[in-house]
Amino acid sequence: MSSLEIDSVELHYGQVEALRGATLRVDEGEIVALVGANGAGKSSLINAISGLFRPSAGSIRFGGEDLTALSPHRLPAIGVVQVPEGRRLFPRLSVEDNLALGAFHRAARAKSKETAERVYDLMPAIAGRKKQAAGTLSGGEQQMVAIGRALMAQPRLLMLDEPSLGLAPIIVAEMFKTIKLIRGEGTSVLLVEQNVRQALGISDRAYALQQGRVVLEGTGQEMQDSPMLAPAMLGVA
Repeated sequence: MSSLEIDSVELHYGQVEALRGATLRVDEGEIVALVGANGAGKSSLINAISGLFRPSAGSIRFGGEDLTALSPHRLPAIGVVQVPEGRRLFPRLSVEDNLALGAFHRAARAKSKETAERVYDLMPAIAGRKKQAAGTLSGGEQQMVAIGRALMAQPRLLMLDEPSLGLAPIIVAEMFKTIKLIRGEGTSVLLVEQNVRQALGISDRAYALQQGRVVLEGTGQEMQDSPMLAPAMLGVA
């Protein structure tokens, strides 16, 4: 059953065409990777889903509801939450205060204590740093806080924009394990990621974007095995 359905989406920044008929889906309980070269349209697509940019054509639906008709702040209440590139934490606030900010809609606030404990169980590296200012954490720990903050909203679809950016390989491996655990609890994941091999390694399905178009799709393994993957990543498919 499809959770997220994107059909023939086009997006323009003035005269620049960022997305050209992009079509993809994320089914319930899936990890779906979105890969491509820099400038391929990956962040444009995830930001269009989040309502930060309005498509000029096409449709974006979640659970049958038209997301393009909703303001961005309403999306967490229906289960769509993005972890933006760069984390965007409040560095002077504690870990627990940063997490609490994620539970801003009514249903999430009602279960915030229970959800926070779940976050700490998933990410024990930050469990012992609840009172520590987020800005004093390592890059990997900050990324975990950013993911945890998103989980506080109790998403049905979690969108991650370049979560491994700037992290050491051992931290990246741990983060991808955490993403699998999140999916194991029933949350669908759309993963925008430059670390292609590791992203495909945990994904049920994947799409490659080139110049705003989907040029390759398949299971994670099919994408890894495809001779078209490398050209797509180089922007020459």
